[in-house]
Amino acid sequence: MSAYDWAAIRAAYEGGASLDVIFNRFGADVSHASRKLRAMGVVMRRRGAPRVIDHDAVIAAYASGRKTADVAREFGISVHTVYHIASAAGVRHYSRPKR
Repeated sequence: MSAYDWAAIRAAYEGGASLDVIFNRFGADVSHASRKLRAMGVVMRRRGAPRVIDHDAVIAAYASGRKTADVAREFGISVHTVYHIASAAGVRHYSRPKR
């Protein structure tokens, strides 16, 4: 017999509660709850706050000709994400003249 009400824990998680909230509400250890929910077929969310990216600012920085790595570092995203955002917006990178 389980010490936890896994149906209630699943409902709370699927309702938006974080694993930390589940720990505080039900006393289930975060790693235990995560393993058990996965075993129950629950799709787990990424930990941490969702990242909000200012796409317009990324596009403007990219289109201005700045190095892609510099743009990525400024916004805390990967170079691939910079390319993806710019490509989705149809923005071409300004090529710097060779020295």
